[in-house]
Amino acid sequence: MDQDNPNGFVESERGIILNEPLPDDKPTNTAHPQKPAKKHESKIVAGILFIILAAAVAFTMTQIDYTAITDSIAGNGYEATDELADIIEQLELTDDGMRILKATRPELQDRDAFNKSCANMIENGITLGCYTTPQGRIYVYDITNKSLEGVRQSILAHEFLHAVWGRMSESERTELGIELNKIYDSNQAVRDDMEAYENKRDINEMHSIVGQTVQPDKLPEKLRTHYAKYFKDHAKVVKYYAMYSTQFKQMRQRIAELKTIIDEKRKTYKALLDDYEAFRVKFESDLNEFNACANTAGCFASVEEFAAKREDLVSRKEQMSTKHKEIQAHLKDINSDIGEYNKLVVRNSDLQDSINSRAEEKQQEIVEK
Repeated sequence: MDQDNPNGFVESERGIILNEPLPDDKPTNTAHPQKPAKKHESKIVAGILFIILAAAVAFTMTQIDYTAITDSIAGNGYEATDELADIIEQLELTDDGMRILKATRPELQDRDAFNKSCANMIENGITLGCYTTPQGRIYVYDITNKSLEGVRQSILAHEFLHAVWGRMSESERTELGIELNKIYDSNQAVRDDMEAYENKRDINEMHSIVGQTVQPDKLPEKLRTHYAKYFKDHAKVVKYYAMYSTQFKQMRQRIAELKTIIDEKRKTYKALLDDYEAFRVKFESDLNEFNACANTAGCFASVEEFAAKREDLVSRKEQMSTKHKEIQAHLKDINSDIGEYNKLVVRNSDLQDSINSRAEEKQQEIVEK
Protein backbone atom coordinates (compact mmCIF):
# COMPACT_ATOMS: atom_id res chain seq x y z
CA MET A 1 0.00 0.00 0.00
CA ASP A 2 0.99 3.58 -0.47
CA GLN A 3 2.79 4.55 2.70
CA ASP A 4 1.73 8.10 2.31
CA ASN A 5 -1.91 7.03 1.90
CA PRO A 6 -2.43 3.91 4.04
CA ASN A 7 -6.25 4.21 3.83
CA GLY A 8 -6.24 3.76 0.02
CA PHE A 9 -7.73 7.19 -0.84
CA VAL A 10 -6.41 9.87 -3.17
CA GLU A 11 -7.46 13.47 -3.54
CA SER A 12 -8.26 15.02 -6.86
CA GLU A 13 -9.83 18.22 -8.09
CA ARG A 14 -13.21 16.43 -8.18
CA GLY A 15 -13.00 15.28 -4.53
CA ILE A 16 -11.86 12.16 -2.72
CA ILE A 17 -12.06 8.87 -4.57
CA LEU A 18 -11.10 5.32 -3.69
CA ASN A 19 -7.60 4.50 -4.79
CA GLU A 20 -6.86 1.37 -6.79
CA PRO A 21 -5.66 -1.46 -4.49
CA LEU A 22 -2.08 -2.43 -4.84
CA PRO A 23 -1.38 -5.61 -6.79
CA ASP A 24 -0.72 -7.57 -3.62
CA ASP A 25 -4.00 -6.44 -2.11
CA LYS A 26 -6.31 -7.23 -5.09
CA PRO A 27 -8.86 -9.94 -4.30
CA THR A 28 -8.61 -13.15 -6.19
CA ASN A 29 -11.10 -13.33 -9.07
CA THR A 30 -12.76 -16.71 -8.80
CA ALA A 31 -15.25 -16.06 -11.66
CA HIS A 32 -14.65 -17.51 -15.09
CA PRO A 33 -12.93 -15.03 -17.42
CA GLN A 34 -15.30 -13.31 -19.93
CA LYS A 35 -15.08 -14.67 -23.43
CA PRO A 36 -14.07 -12.19 -26.09
CA ALA A 37 -16.84 -11.05 -28.48
CA LYS A 38 -17.07 -12.98 -31.67
CA LYS A 39 -15.73 -11.26 -34.76
CA HIS A 40 -19.04 -11.29 -36.64
CA GLU A 41 -20.83 -9.71 -33.66
CA SER A 42 -18.29 -6.89 -33.66
CA LYS A 43 -18.86 -6.34 -37.36
CA ILE A 44 -22.64 -6.12 -36.83
CA VAL A 45 -22.21 -3.57 -34.06
CA ALA A 46 -19.81 -1.57 -36.22
CA GLY A 47 -22.24 -1.74 -39.14
CA ILE A 48 -25.12 -0.49 -37.00
CA LEU A 49 -23.00 2.35 -35.66
CA PHE A 50 -21.99 3.26 -39.21
CA ILE A 51 -25.63 3.32 -40.37
CA ILE A 52 -26.64 5.48 -37.41
CA LEU A 53 -23.76 7.85 -38.06
CA ALA A 54 -24.54 8.04 -41.78
CA ALA A 55 -28.21 8.74 -41.05
CA ALA A 56 -27.23 11.47 -38.60
CA VAL A 57 -24.93 13.05 -41.18
CA ALA A 58 -27.60 12.80 -43.88
CA PHE A 59 -30.21 14.40 -41.59
CA THR A 60 -27.79 17.18 -40.73
CA MET A 61 -27.09 17.78 -44.40
CA THR A 62 -30.82 18.13 -45.18
CA GLN A 63 -31.12 20.79 -42.49
CA ILE A 64 -28.47 23.02 -44.05
CA ASP A 65 -29.94 26.00 -45.90
CA TYR A 66 -27.53 26.28 -48.79
CA THR A 67 -29.38 29.32 -50.19
CA ALA A 68 -28.85 31.14 -46.89
CA ILE A 69 -25.17 30.27 -46.99
CA THR A 70 -24.88 31.44 -50.60
CA ASP A 71 -26.73 34.67 -49.78
CA SER A 72 -24.50 35.31 -46.78
CA ILE A 73 -21.43 34.91 -48.97
CA ALA A 74 -22.90 37.08 -51.77
CA GLY A 75 -23.82 39.85 -49.35
CA ASN A 76 -20.59 39.73 -47.40
CA GLY A 77 -18.98 43.16 -47.30
CA TYR A 78 -21.95 44.94 -48.93
CA GLU A 79 -22.47 48.49 -47.72
CA ALA A 80 -25.26 50.70 -49.02
CA THR A 81 -24.84 54.43 -49.54
CA ASP A 82 -26.12 56.56 -46.67
CA GLU A 83 -29.25 57.49 -48.62
CA LEU A 84 -30.07 53.92 -49.60
CA ALA A 85 -29.21 52.68 -46.10
CA ASP A 86 -31.93 54.99 -44.72
CA ILE A 87 -34.45 53.58 -47.21
CA ILE A 88 -33.49 50.00 -46.31
CA GLU A 89 -33.79 50.76 -42.61
CA GLN A 90 -37.30 52.14 -43.14
CA LEU A 91 -38.42 48.80 -44.62
CA GLU A 92 -37.62 47.13 -41.28
CA LEU A 93 -36.58 43.78 -42.73
CA THR A 94 -36.19 40.65 -40.63
CA ASP A 95 -32.81 38.91 -40.43
CA ASP A 96 -33.81 36.60 -43.29
CA GLY A 97 -35.02 39.57 -45.31
CA MET A 98 -31.85 41.55 -44.71
CA ARG A 99 -29.68 38.58 -45.70
CA ILE A 100 -31.54 38.24 -49.01
CA LEU A 101 -31.49 41.97 -49.71
CA LYS A 102 -27.76 42.24 -49.07
CA ALA A 103 -27.20 39.31 -51.44
CA THR A 104 -28.82 41.40 -54.22
CA ARG A 105 -26.40 44.25 -53.44
CA PRO A 106 -29.06 46.90 -54.28
CA GLU A 107 -28.16 50.24 -55.82
CA LEU A 108 -29.94 53.59 -56.01
CA GLN A 109 -29.07 54.98 -59.44
CA ASP A 110 -29.49 58.16 -61.46
CA ARG A 111 -31.15 58.15 -64.89
CA ASP A 112 -28.21 57.13 -67.09
CA ALA A 113 -26.89 54.42 -64.77
CA PHE A 114 -30.37 53.03 -64.17
CA ASN A 115 -31.25 52.88 -67.86
CA LYS A 116 -28.02 50.97 -68.45
CA SER A 117 -28.47 48.56 -65.54
CA CYS A 118 -32.11 47.81 -66.40
CA ALA A 119 -31.77 48.07 -70.18
CA ASN A 120 -33.04 44.53 -70.75
CA MET A 121 -35.96 45.02 -68.35
CA ILE A 122 -37.29 48.30 -69.77
CA GLU A 123 -40.03 47.65 -72.27
CA ASN A 124 -43.39 49.44 -72.33
CA GLY A 125 -44.33 51.76 -69.52
CA ILE A 126 -42.33 53.46 -66.82
CA THR A 127 -39.86 51.20 -65.03
CA LEU A 128 -39.14 52.37 -61.49
CA GLY A 129 -36.89 49.49 -60.49
CA CYS A 130 -35.70 46.09 -61.66
CA TYR A 131 -34.48 42.75 -60.35
CA THR A 132 -32.09 41.30 -62.90
CA THR A 133 -31.64 37.62 -63.59
CA PRO A 134 -29.51 35.59 -63.47
CA GLN A 135 -27.31 38.20 -61.79
CA GLY A 136 -29.80 38.64 -58.96
CA ARG A 137 -29.21 42.37 -58.58
CA ILE A 138 -31.67 45.09 -57.55
CA TYR A 139 -31.57 48.57 -59.07
CA VAL A 140 -33.86 51.42 -58.00
CA TYR A 141 -34.35 54.62 -59.98
CA ASP A 142 -33.46 57.56 -57.75
CA ILE A 143 -36.68 59.59 -57.86
CA THR A 144 -36.00 62.94 -56.22
CA ASN A 145 -39.47 64.51 -56.48
CA LYS A 146 -40.20 65.48 -52.86
CA SER A 147 -43.96 65.24 -53.36
CA LEU A 148 -43.65 61.50 -54.04
CA GLU A 149 -42.66 60.48 -50.54
CA GLY A 150 -42.51 56.72 -50.07
CA VAL A 151 -41.94 55.87 -53.73
CA ARG A 152 -38.36 54.61 -53.38
CA GLN A 153 -39.18 52.52 -50.32
CA SER A 154 -42.09 50.94 -52.18
CA ILE A 155 -40.02 50.23 -55.28
CA LEU A 156 -37.29 48.57 -53.22
CA ALA A 157 -39.88 46.42 -51.43
CA HIS A 158 -41.34 45.33 -54.78
CA GLU A 159 -37.99 44.31 -56.24
CA PHE A 160 -36.93 42.67 -52.98
CA LEU A 161 -40.00 40.42 -53.15
CA HIS A 162 -38.86 39.29 -56.61
CA ALA A 163 -35.62 38.17 -54.98
CA VAL A 164 -37.64 36.31 -52.33
CA TRP A 165 -39.70 34.60 -55.03
CA GLY A 166 -36.53 33.53 -56.84
CA ARG A 167 -35.39 31.66 -53.73
CA MET A 168 -38.63 29.75 -53.18
CA SER A 169 -39.15 26.12 -54.16
CA GLU A 170 -41.68 25.15 -56.81
CA SER A 171 -43.94 23.63 -54.17
CA GLU A 172 -43.88 26.86 -52.16
CA ARG A 173 -44.68 28.90 -55.27
CA THR A 174 -47.56 26.61 -56.17
CA GLU A 175 -48.98 26.80 -52.65
CA LEU A 176 -48.75 30.59 -52.48
CA GLY A 177 -49.94 30.92 -56.07
CA ILE A 178 -53.33 29.54 -55.08
CA GLU A 179 -53.73 32.23 -52.43
CA LEU A 180 -52.40 35.00 -54.68
CA ASN A 181 -54.90 34.13 -57.41
CA LYS A 182 -57.71 34.35 -54.86
CA ILE A 183 -56.56 37.87 -53.98
CA TYR A 184 -56.44 38.76 -57.67
CA ASP A 185 -60.02 37.57 -58.15
CA SER A 186 -61.35 39.49 -55.15
CA ASN A 187 -59.26 42.69 -55.19
CA GLN A 188 -59.97 45.22 -57.94
CA ALA A 189 -56.94 47.35 -57.02
CA VAL A 190 -54.62 44.39 -57.57
CA ARG A 191 -56.25 43.66 -60.92
CA ASP A 192 -55.82 47.32 -61.89
CA ASP A 193 -52.13 47.23 -60.99
CA MET A 194 -51.63 43.99 -62.90
CA GLU A 195 -53.10 45.59 -66.03
CA ALA A 196 -49.69 47.16 -66.65
CA TYR A 197 -48.22 43.71 -67.32
CA GLU A 198 -48.57 41.67 -70.48
CA ASN A 199 -49.45 38.58 -68.44
CA LYS A 200 -52.23 39.71 -66.11
CA ARG A 201 -51.81 36.53 -64.04
CA ASP A 202 -48.01 36.53 -63.71
CA ILE A 203 -47.66 34.97 -60.24
CA ASN A 204 -44.15 36.36 -59.74
CA GLU A 205 -45.38 39.92 -60.34
CA MET A 206 -48.54 39.26 -58.37
CA HIS A 207 -46.43 38.13 -55.40
CA SER A 208 -44.61 41.47 -55.44
CA ILE A 209 -47.74 43.55 -56.14
CA VAL A 210 -49.76 41.96 -53.33
CA GLY A 211 -46.90 42.22 -50.85
CA GLN A 212 -46.32 45.82 -51.87
CA THR A 213 -49.93 47.05 -51.96
CA VAL A 214 -52.30 44.96 -49.82
CA GLN A 215 -52.53 45.50 -46.08
CA PRO A 216 -51.83 42.30 -44.09
CA ASP A 217 -55.24 42.34 -42.40
CA LYS A 218 -56.75 41.90 -45.88
CA LEU A 219 -54.66 38.79 -46.58
CA PRO A 220 -55.30 35.13 -45.72
CA GLU A 221 -53.21 33.67 -42.90
CA LYS A 222 -50.85 31.84 -45.26
CA LEU A 223 -49.85 35.04 -47.07
CA ARG A 224 -49.66 37.06 -43.85
CA THR A 225 -47.26 34.50 -42.41
CA HIS A 226 -45.23 34.44 -45.62
CA TYR A 227 -44.66 38.20 -45.83
CA ALA A 228 -44.03 38.40 -42.08
CA LYS A 229 -40.93 36.24 -42.61
CA TYR A 230 -39.31 39.20 -44.33
CA PHE A 231 -41.00 42.37 -43.03
CA LYS A 232 -41.18 43.15 -39.33
CA ASP A 233 -44.04 45.57 -40.04
CA HIS A 234 -45.70 44.62 -43.33
CA ALA A 235 -48.45 47.23 -42.86
CA LYS A 236 -45.83 49.99 -42.81
CA VAL A 237 -44.39 48.78 -46.12
CA VAL A 238 -47.82 48.92 -47.75
CA LYS A 239 -48.29 52.49 -46.47
CA TYR A 240 -45.24 53.59 -48.47
CA TYR A 241 -47.02 52.48 -51.62
CA ALA A 242 -50.19 54.32 -50.63
CA MET A 243 -48.24 57.52 -49.89
CA TYR A 244 -47.15 58.03 -53.48
CA SER A 245 -49.59 55.97 -55.52
CA THR A 246 -52.62 57.71 -54.02
CA GLN A 247 -51.56 60.94 -55.71
CA PHE A 248 -51.55 59.30 -59.12
CA LYS A 249 -54.76 57.38 -58.57
CA GLN A 250 -56.68 60.37 -57.20
CA MET A 251 -55.35 62.57 -59.96
CA ARG A 252 -56.24 60.09 -62.68
CA GLN A 253 -59.65 59.56 -61.13
CA ARG A 254 -60.30 63.32 -61.03
CA ILE A 255 -59.07 63.72 -64.62
CA ALA A 256 -61.44 60.96 -65.72
CA GLU A 257 -64.30 62.51 -63.74
CA LEU A 258 -63.66 65.94 -65.22
CA LYS A 259 -63.52 64.54 -68.73
CA THR A 260 -66.94 62.94 -68.20
CA ILE A 261 -68.33 66.13 -66.65
CA ILE A 262 -66.94 68.31 -69.44
CA ASP A 263 -68.33 66.00 -72.13
CA GLU A 264 -71.79 66.12 -70.53
CA LYS A 265 -71.67 69.87 -70.08
CA ARG A 266 -70.63 70.32 -73.69
CA LYS A 267 -73.69 68.35 -74.76
CA THR A 268 -75.87 70.57 -72.60
CA TYR A 269 -74.12 73.67 -73.92
CA LYS A 270 -74.71 72.58 -77.53
CA ALA A 271 -78.37 71.92 -76.78
CA LEU A 272 -78.71 75.37 -75.19
CA LEU A 273 -76.90 76.96 -78.09
CA ASP A 274 -79.08 75.20 -80.66
CA ASP A 275 -82.21 76.24 -78.77
CA TYR A 276 -80.98 79.83 -78.52
CA GLU A 277 -80.12 79.95 -82.20
CA ALA A 278 -83.54 78.64 -83.22
CA PHE A 279 -85.19 81.10 -80.85
CA ARG A 280 -83.10 83.99 -82.24
CA VAL A 281 -83.83 83.14 -85.88
CA LYS A 282 -87.58 82.96 -85.21
CA PHE A 283 -87.51 86.16 -83.16
CA GLU A 284 -85.61 88.11 -85.80
CA SER A 285 -87.96 86.82 -88.51
CA ASP A 286 -91.01 87.89 -86.49
CA LEU A 287 -89.36 91.20 -85.63
CA ASN A 288 -88.64 91.96 -89.28
CA GLU A 289 -92.20 91.01 -90.18
CA PHE A 290 -93.54 93.25 -87.40
CA ASN A 291 -91.42 96.19 -88.51
CA ALA A 292 -92.45 95.73 -92.11
CA CYS A 293 -96.10 95.61 -91.10
CA ALA A 294 -95.68 98.65 -88.88
CA ASN A 295 -94.38 100.60 -91.88
CA THR A 296 -97.33 99.54 -94.03
CA ALA A 297 -100.57 101.43 -93.69
CA GLY A 298 -103.48 99.25 -92.61
CA CYS A 299 -101.29 96.16 -91.99
CA PHE A 300 -102.42 95.91 -88.38
CA ALA A 301 -106.18 95.59 -87.96
CA SER A 302 -106.16 97.68 -84.82
CA VAL A 303 -103.95 99.53 -82.34
CA GLU A 304 -104.57 96.72 -79.88
CA GLU A 305 -103.14 94.15 -82.33
CA PHE A 306 -100.05 96.29 -82.83
CA ALA A 307 -99.57 96.70 -79.09
CA ALA A 308 -100.03 92.98 -78.40
CA LYS A 309 -97.52 91.90 -81.05
CA ARG A 310 -95.06 94.50 -79.91
CA GLU A 311 -95.40 93.40 -76.29
CA ASP A 312 -94.86 89.77 -77.37
CA LEU A 313 -91.67 90.70 -79.21
CA VAL A 314 -90.36 92.66 -76.22
CA SER A 315 -91.05 89.68 -73.95
CA ARG A 316 -89.35 87.29 -76.38
CA LYS A 317 -86.33 89.58 -76.61
CA GLU A 318 -86.00 89.42 -72.81
CA GLN A 319 -86.28 85.62 -73.01
CA MET A 320 -83.55 85.57 -75.62
CA SER A 321 -81.36 87.73 -73.41
CA THR A 322 -81.92 85.33 -70.50
CA LYS A 323 -81.03 82.36 -72.70
CA HIS A 324 -77.86 84.11 -73.82
CA LYS A 325 -76.83 84.77 -70.20
CA GLU A 326 -77.51 81.11 -69.35
CA ILE A 327 -75.30 80.02 -72.23
CA GLN A 328 -72.52 82.38 -71.13
CA ALA A 329 -72.69 81.09 -67.55
CA HIS A 330 -72.63 77.51 -68.77
CA LEU A 331 -69.67 78.24 -71.01
CA LYS A 332 -67.83 79.86 -68.08
CA ASP A 333 -68.55 76.76 -65.97
CA ILE A 334 -67.21 74.47 -68.71
CA ASN A 335 -64.08 76.58 -69.12
CA SER A 336 -63.49 76.38 -65.37
CA ASP A 337 -63.63 72.57 -65.52
CA ILE A 338 -61.40 72.57 -68.59
CA GLY A 339 -58.90 74.76 -66.74
CA GLU A 340 -58.80 72.32 -63.80
CA TYR A 341 -58.56 69.40 -66.21
CA ASN A 342 -55.62 70.93 -68.07
CA LYS A 343 -53.78 71.75 -64.84
CA LEU A 344 -54.21 68.19 -63.59
CA VAL A 345 -53.06 66.76 -66.91
CA VAL A 346 -49.96 68.95 -66.79
CA ARG A 347 -49.28 68.04 -63.14
CA ASN A 348 -49.83 64.37 -63.87
CA SER A 349 -47.45 64.65 -66.80
CA ASP A 350 -44.86 66.37 -64.61
CA LEU A 351 -45.15 63.66 -61.97
CA GLN A 352 -44.90 61.00 -64.65
CA ASP A 353 -41.78 62.67 -66.02
CA SER A 354 -40.25 62.85 -62.54
CA ILE A 355 -40.46 59.07 -62.16
CA ASN A 356 -39.68 58.24 -65.78
CA SER A 357 -36.05 57.49 -66.53
CA ARG A 358 -37.01 57.92 -70.20
CA ALA A 359 -39.18 61.02 -69.76
CA GLU A 360 -38.84 62.09 -73.37
CA GLU A 361 -40.83 59.01 -74.41
CA LYS A 362 -43.89 60.14 -72.39
CA GLN A 363 -45.00 56.67 -71.30
CA GLN A 364 -48.11 56.43 -69.13
CA GLU A 365 -48.21 53.11 -67.32
CA ILE A 366 -46.13 52.50 -64.18
CA VAL A 367 -44.36 49.14 -64.15
CA GLU A 368 -41.88 47.64 -61.70
CA LYS A 369 -39.94 44.69 -63.04
